[in-house]
Amino acid sequence: MPQKKAKMLKGSRFYTKALDATSIPTIEGETKIIVENDDSIHCGHQLQQEGYNPVVLNLASRRNPGGGVRI
Repeated sequence: MPQKKAKMLKGSRFYTKALDATSIPTIEGETKIIVENDDSIHCGHQLQQEGYNPVVLNLASRRNPGGGVRI
């Protein structure tokens, strides 16, 4: 277990200063947030069919529902 923890920590980055959000490029338009009780891949595909260009972040874990990160 110590090796897994060391590997996880080595691959992590800790920021000590707040990032300056004013330097992040912006785009015109509205942000739309929708909460669905559905599969993330299915929702992403449906959005593609509607002409959107979605990004799907799937953090599912078969072995550790909810992520299961413990240090």
